[in-house]
Amino acid sequence: LPLGGIVRARYFGRKAFGSIQGSSMTILTPFSVISPIYAGWVYDTTGSYTSVFAVLAGLVTLAAIFVSLASPPKPPAKLSDITKIL
Repeated sequence: LPLGGIVRARYFGRKAFGSIQGSSMTILTPFSVISPIYAGWVYDTTGSYTSVFAVLAGLVTLAAIFVSLASPPKPPAKLSDITKIL
């Protein structure tokens, strides 16, 4: 979890950090709530966590592939006049 914040800060800077963090948390929070409920339901119906671990391992592998393919965004062009920013 700490690495995610570091990567966001290094890739996108302080200005976009809050909006990116908030957007990712709106996606992450429901999955964090649903995952243990799903795991418990699968264990209750099958008597094993094997299929849950396989599904979650697949999702983590997919996420790792997407993260490894990401590249840092291009830095903004340098402006000499502050009024051009506004």
